[in-house]
Amino acid sequence: MPIGDWGDYGFNATWYVALLETTPLYGIIRGDRADWMYVPAGKGIEEVKPAEIGEEIKTKLNEEVALTLTK
Repeated sequence: MPIGDWGDYGFNATWYVALLETTPLYGIIRGDRADWMYVPAGKGIEEVKPAEIGEEIKTKLNEEVALTLTK
């Protein structure tokens, strides 16, 4: 997915969100994260079609659901 030029160096990023208890100690009820990586054009992974990305996401989600159901 083209996003423009963010420089010559790649980097990773993570977004994290948590649902917390509303009373002190504020324990985590549930948390989740999204990890992504910027790779400068022509310096990493070959171009991938959106359908391939969709299939990979579907596979990973199915794996996560299966793991959750076995706990």
